[in-house]
Amino acid sequence: MRMTDKEYIDRNMKGFEGDSIMLEKCKSIVTDNKIDTIIETGTFLAGTTRVMSEWAKNIYTIEINKPNYDKAKTNLVGFDNVNLIFGNSAQELDKLMSQQFVKRTEKFNGRKIPKVFFFLDAHFWDYNPLLDELKVISKYEVSPFIAIHDFKVPNHPELGFDSYKGQDYDFDWIKKSVELVYGTEYKVEYNSNAEGAKRGIIYLSAK
Repeated sequence: MRMTDKEYIDRNMKGFEGDSIMLEKCKSIVTDNKIDTIIETGTFLAGTTRVMSEWAKNIYTIEINKPNYDKAKTNLVGFDNVNLIFGNSAQELDKLMSQQFVKRTEKFNGRKIPKVFFFLDAHFWDYNPLLDELKVISKYEVSPFIAIHDFKVPNHPELGFDSYKGQDYDFDWIKKSVELVYGTEYKVEYNSNAEGAKRGIIYLSAK
């Protein structure tokens, strides 16, 4: 039976499309690694943003669709640690990171490399920014923990995933971009169980 619009929105506003397993996994990544900064692409209505705002000091979230941005702005009233940004996620991510972090080509002067959790979920419209987002992340001196939503999980066809112009969201598609971020030493983890919308997700981090 197809969900009504209200049911869909209600589920989305719970965060992580109603998937408490995914929620707890992302929360553990942030809290276990003492991450102060979370960057989300694809705010939609800010359900996930609101949940993540409880985990870290600084939350940045980017939305390209103006009606969704306006609704998210209303939904984020009172969430003072959230910075909502309107625009193309890859372009705005680059602007944001240039303000907050140093580039890998610059001298780091021994400062502690900041840990950042990236929740990449901006892949709904005709232009898919995912590979560009990963390229942007690779330019900056951060220790990135990356989660990509709507991802194809090997051997789990029951978990939903996105495709872009005939290209499934699978690891072969993003591998070169991932290695711009991490080199060849990184960890890959997928979910195997899901609730709510029952979507796949991939988690990436340095070894």
